[in-house]
Amino acid sequence: MQGILKTSTARKLAGVVQLPGSGLTGALSGLKLQSRGLAAAKKGGKRPRKAKKVERETFGPLFAIQQLKKRARANFDESLDISIHLGLDPRKPNQNIRTSIPLPHGTGKAARVCAFVPEDMIEEVKNAGADIIGDEDLIKQIEKEGKIEFDRCFATPEFQHSFKNVARKLGPRGLLPTAKLGTLTSDIVEAVKAAKCGPVNVRVNREGNILGSIGRISYSEEMLMDNLRAFFVGIADNKPEGAKGTYLLSCTISSTMGKAVPLHIKACDPSSNFFMLEKADA
Repeated sequence: MQGILKTSTARKLAGVVQLPGSGLTGALSGLKLQSRGLAAAKKGGKRPRKAKKVERETFGPLFAIQQLKKRARANFDESLDISIHLGLDPRKPNQNIRTSIPLPHGTGKAARVCAFVPEDMIEEVKNAGADIIGDEDLIKQIEKEGKIEFDRCFATPEFQHSFKNVARKLGPRGLLPTAKLGTLTSDIVEAVKAAKCGPVNVRVNREGNILGSIGRISYSEEMLMDNLRAFFVGIADNKPEGAKGTYLLSCTISSTMGKAVPLHIKACDPSSNFFMLEKADA
């Protein structure tokens, strides 16, 4: 008796659970309990369902513009906006885009232009349409007060090193003149004229999207098509060297208060035979 007690105690200490019953009967009852547990777990457990890929309907550029103009109900002149999803990883420096795209008919928004030029060029840039003529005093004022009263900023190469103390204030707003953006240039008169026409500044966000405006809902269909074409060409021309795989993934256009209309992706690609066409069948 003592031997049996010792054996059962030793089993308990070792973590061995005795099956109900004894011998073959106990083993069978234990297997039944185990199978019932598995069946209950299988029945009650939740399995993740595979998401079904739903292909949404896409439309031609002209049809999309016509639909947005028909749906416009706001009591103000809505902006026509575009969103393009690109196959880029903005975390990599060679897969980034930050540029200015000139539009034939502008965006419809009057831009306040500031030009930093030497004294002998003041009259020229004024005639070109510059709203503010910048100098060293204006740079010191921005540094001290942080007040910025312009939407676009241009400068001649003489001012290249004058912005070092205000770079942190102008840079995040895209107002720091740089040669890459074409805002630090010797041909500043033509740059100011182009800025007054309404170019659109674009950059890739964290999700790989580019957002921009291509005009107003009051523009004619021809004007909006011209601007849309120029926007697509600008994105294609500024394709980063590090871009791999498919560049244009999806594109939608929308009005300020309206729903987005997805476009045929082939109609958005200047290298495609279906560029700006209504039908984009393979």
